[in-house]
Amino acid sequence: MRKELVQQLLRELLKNSKRSDRELAKVLNVSQPTIT
Repeated sequence: MRKELVQQLLRELLKNSKRSDRELAKVLNVSQPTIT
């Protein structure tokens, strides 16, 4: 993953670590397999 995407993912997880990978993928505009 790109550095920017990783940073954005970490920020989202800090906000709510109980989000599903599907929800995170939607917020980050990437596919679900990219997150998992």
